[in-house]
Amino acid sequence: MNPIDTWLAHLQNPNTRRAYASALADFTAFHNTTTPTPDLLTPTTLIAWRDHLQTRKLSPASRRARLAALSSLCTYLQHLTLLPHNPTRALQRPRYHPLLHTPALSNTQARQLLNAPHGPSLKATRDRALLATLLYHGLRRHELCQLTVADFTYERRSLRTLPILGKGDKRRYIPLHPATIPLIHDYLLLAGHSHDSTGALFRALPPAKKPSLSPDAVWRIVKHYSSSLGFPIAPHSLRTTAATNALEHHADIALVQDWLGHAHIATTRLYDRRHVPPEQSPTFKILS
Repeated sequence: MNPIDTWLAHLQNPNTRRAYASALADFTAFHNTTTPTPDLLTPTTLIAWRDHLQTRKLSPASRRARLAALSSLCTYLQHLTLLPHNPTRALQRPRYHPLLHTPALSNTQARQLLNAPHGPSLKATRDRALLATLLYHGLRRHELCQLTVADFTYERRSLRTLPILGKGDKRRYIPLHPATIPLIHDYLLLAGHSHDSTGALFRALPPAKKPSLSPDAVWRIVKHYSSSLGFPIAPHSLRTTAATNALEHHADIALVQDWLGHAHIATTRLYDRRHVPPEQSPTFKILS
């Protein structure tokens, strides 16, 4: 296996692997080749490609993602001593942080979204439970998709609790919000897979070879209902909404950090969309 294939194989997330492979193909196509030899990976060639991406009017997020792929490759080749240094380190990248561009819903919008799936159908029942589970617990898409039926009945210190496997295979435990319990119970009763304790909690409709919902399917569900209400969002906005709402109700930010599964509290602060009134400025705390 050549170094490029080995580098891609080391990427555990399949979505990341596809995105990085696509970025690499874009880079090599720009330079009229198919193989990114170490000689091709220089500051000059990377700057030329970066500037070319800008002329294509790609978003800052897309350009940063492509440059991140090449940075990952160069770091790997440097580790193998195939590159003397990482030429992307000095490369100026577009300023963009996705969390700063992820909106939080107002309380009214959040309630509208939770009530958007109408009727007694299995799909509407599932989607009501799914949206509530995302919003009330601040879950990532892939964390939701990994939940099993047994996770719904798990108890910790006599409290119904969701055991969440987050980034870096870190486990955290989130108490089930009382509003979600009857919604998930109704869904399982209607879906008929409450006995399958090791199976996926939220499943595709109609049943497929892989019955669990994919993160992409969750994205489409949230986008569908939010768009129908006039404020199209991605699932991560529900995580931002949950964090902001908890902080607005005076939850300790360190506890919110643990609740969201963040390694650093600085990341948690990026989720905070509270608007602090001027009269609460530190100005008025001095010598008061």
